[in-house]
Amino acid sequence: MKNTLIYTNSASVAEKNGQRVLSGIKPTFSFNYDELQYHQSNKGYLVGTDWFDMTEAQEAEVEAYVEAILVDEALGAKLDTNSNNLGYLYETDWYVIRKLETGVEIPADVLTKRAAARLAIEDLTSYMF
Repeated sequence: MKNTLIYTNSASVAEKNGQRVLSGIKPTFSFNYDELQYHQSNKGYLVGTDWFDMTEAQEAEVEAYVEAILVDEALGAKLDTNSNNLGYLYETDWYVIRKLETGVEIPADVLTKRAAARLAIEDLTSYMF
């Protein structure tokens, strides 16, 4: 098994060839489920509070579903860029708080990098489905 699919809390996370895909869509299979786990250590699903191990046919169905997912590498690169830039802003927020609370200036290089990070963050709402 090389793929992963988890559906919980109205969100799906699939991993195909080392790349993750997040979706707000509940995959449709020949069996009903409320939550689903298909990964190396667990292959099963919940219906209400009852846990069911997947049959080989169900495993094959889930594997085929994940294999059919088209990974948008350009979107993945944009998500990585956004994540890195948001991470930098998060890591340097303390400078802004310190400036507000104590008046100590924010270093010029930090201000420049924060401005560049904000500009580099792309609005990806058009990719939502």
